[in-house]
Amino acid sequence: MSDFSDNQWVTFFQETAEAVLGRPADELGSLRNDNENEFDQIFQEANFKPYVFKLRAKMETYNDESRLKTVCLQATPVNFRDYNKVLLDNIEKMLGQ
Repeated sequence: MSDFSDNQWVTFFQETAEAVLGRPADELGSLRNDNENEFDQIFQEANFKPYVFKLRAKMETYNDESRLKTVCLQATPVNFRDYNKVLLDNIEKMLGQ
């Protein structure tokens, strides 16, 4: 995953991966074996789509090497109408109105 500030490797489990990719896991498994081009296309179509992610991150140490492990708990598409209302409310608060 990435945004304007940086990128991060994130683990997606079944429910969240299905939400982002729009296909059930068993279908993806059979596509990977039967039609690798279509399998790759599903991942390409998921690129650059805006979502609101709920993540869990923790530091793990293995062989004296610490690294951040991040797991996606929830992925919901951005509702731009609701998000715009939140942004307008924040702007009004900053302007003191």
